Amino acid sequence: MTTSTGAPHLGHAYEKVIADVIARSRRALGEEVFFLTGLDEHGQKVQQAAIAEGKSPQEYCDVLAASWKEFAIRLGLSNDDFVRTTEPRHKEVVQAILSKLHAEGQFYKATYSGFYSTSAEAFPDGEGPVA
Repeated sequence: MTTSTGAPHLGHAYEKVIADVIARSRRALGEEVFFLTGLDEHGQKVQQAAIAEGKSPQEYCDVLAASWKEFAIRLGLSNDDFVRTTEPRHKEVVQAILSKLHAEGQFYKATYSGFYSTSAEAFPDGEGPVA
């Protein structure tokens, strides 16, 4: 998935074409392949980009999604599906997975400390969860 913070560019084309080459080669070897691509439309970077354009995050992503779908078509990708994380079908699947994990006791509470880099979407220098 690509974070929906801007229009597609050459670097994205490279990433998508390489994924497509892998999918096509696996299919040629007789393997079952499901090539999924789409947009991650959540996070602070998306929110900041939307605010900068005077739009809600959903409005911002709706405009970009059309250009990303067209991008996949122009590249001739063999993807089986294109999903947006704001789609109800995506939300339903994620909710089901998280509910199952919760029921299995896979979650725990912890305290986070340190600087969080929005641009890197990570805690730099190994900072992060403290159990």
